Amino acid sequence: VMFGGDRRAGKAWDEFRAKYADREILKLDEYQLALQMRAAVERHPRAVGLLSAGVAEQAIQWTDAKTGLRCKGRVDWTDVNRRLFVDVKTAVEIESAKFASAAARLGYHGQLAMYRRGLEATHGRTFDGYLIVVENKAPHDVAVYRYDEDVMYAADCEVGELLERVAQCRASGEWPGQYPGDTS
Repeated sequence: VMFGGDRRAGKAWDEFRAKYADREILKLDEYQLALQMRAAVERHPRAVGLLSAGVAEQAIQWTDAKTGLRCKGRVDWTDVNRRLFVDVKTAVEIESAKFASAAARLGYHGQLAMYRRGLEATHGRTFDGYLIVVENKAPHDVAVYRYDEDVMYAADCEVGELLERVAQCRASGEWPGQYPGDTS
């Protein structure tokens, strides 16, 4: 939802925010940027192909088989018939080496592994995951990436270890943090 005012203050803003409390509120320039990025994605043949059928913003919930933890996620795009899902990201740079560095730092591989776990648990079949990445500055270049199975296997192992750690912390009531001892 777009707010037409120039400032996010005052009575008009308060009324608008209350009316749309459950929605994302954008300023005019943010809304225009989102439309430009959407148009760029719609011009990209591979991205359009991935988004040609399916469901947007699918919420999934499942119980992790190994730990018994309840898990959930919201997948940007899912096509159960083609057994694929898509996560859409914005980036400063989509060039593969630069984006790969940012994606690794931000843990996108783990996010895709978690989504894949959830979809496979929910639907009982395997899924392929893709990233559609659009630059957040004009001309909004677009790339489609798919992690190879070796990366996805490693990411799934990492997710499994993290879920086990959460289960252990819940069971013990102790949450030690990333560096429980000396860091020197």
